[in-house]
Amino acid sequence: MRTRRARAFTLIELLVVVAIIALLLAVLLPNLAAAREQGRRAKCLANLKNITSGAILYAAEDSKNLVIPLHQGVWANQWGFGNYMWWRLGGPTSFGGKTGTNTTGTVAFQLPVFFDPNGAWSAQTRPLNRYMLKGITAFDDPRSFELYSCPSDDGFPNNDKWVPSDQLTGNVALSAALYEQRLFDLLGNSYRYNTIGLIQVSGQTVNGSFTSSVMGSKYDRIDKGSSRIVLFSEPLFYMMTVPIANLDPSLAPLRGTHRVVMTENVSYADGSGRSTRVGQLARFDTNLLASMGYGGPAAYDSYLRRGTTWQTDAYPTPGSIIRAYTNTTLITTQAIINGLIAPGTGWPGKPYQDNTLRQF
Repeated sequence: MRTRRARAFTLIELLVVVAIIALLLAVLLPNLAAAREQGRRAKCLANLKNITSGAILYAAEDSKNLVIPLHQGVWANQWGFGNYMWWRLGGPTSFGGKTGTNTTGTVAFQLPVFFDPNGAWSAQTRPLNRYMLKGITAFDDPRSFELYSCPSDDGFPNNDKWVPSDQLTGNVALSAALYEQRLFDLLGNSYRYNTIGLIQVSGQTVNGSFTSSVMGSKYDRIDKGSSRIVLFSEPLFYMMTVPIANLDPSLAPLRGTHRVVMTENVSYADGSGRSTRVGQLARFDTNLLASMGYGGPAAYDSYLRRGTTWQTDAYPTPGSIIRAYTNTTLITTQAIINGLIAPGTGWPGKPYQDNTLRQF
């Protein structure tokens, strides 16, 4: 009796199956990676919205009604450490988050104080932490700070073009050692508040004692229904809006934290948040500035940054005096303040809010 032998796959058939599997993987893997990144972006945006909700609640109980919780070290100009990156990000990220743990460049940037768990910039000194964790001894629990960690945070891109070339010369704070280092580990926070609008007034000792943005402003003075006024963002949003870089895309990070061209997660004064495409900066002509009652004290394009769906200034909210002291020594004098509100000066200097702290 003849037995039937099972038919085996030929080599060609096996190769065809392998090729089909490889083709399917090539098609599906990028989509799976994109889906994972979309999930991370959604988690990041939820973080920003929660931070914003916390900040709005903070404003309701703050004695000065400030929607941006400013660290005492920012008020008192106590950030005499590090260099460009730390000056740009040390203050704007210090509203909340953990104590920095990645000590890369600590000695070169004079940064031991920034990483000291008991120091002046530690987690327990950060105002939104103190508000949201009040009554809870959890400053040594990493889970307390997950809110401030973007899952896609991998630091600044390894590209020295995102700052003007004249700031690179001899600037150790922009060395390649800091590129692609998680900001959550370096600074304790993947997010920053909106500082765009700090204005340098002729004669003042400290740059940025006056601002046209939400930083230092009373929340009740801001248009709380505005879905345009930026409160918090991922850090590359700031770099993408620097005029010299925005108008020449080769100088800016082309992709944001979530790998989308010129796009970052941003939260707004009305408590909303969305993935925001920066686009090209708006330009202001004489008629528009006149209609705004613009009166200085600086060239408008040094701090008025707007796109199609966003703005970093808080117009028509009056500007704010925010940092008039170094420790307890007055350094922004009445003469300088008078220069802001002198006859003929309009928004943002006239009228203005004096929201400085006198006691520490």
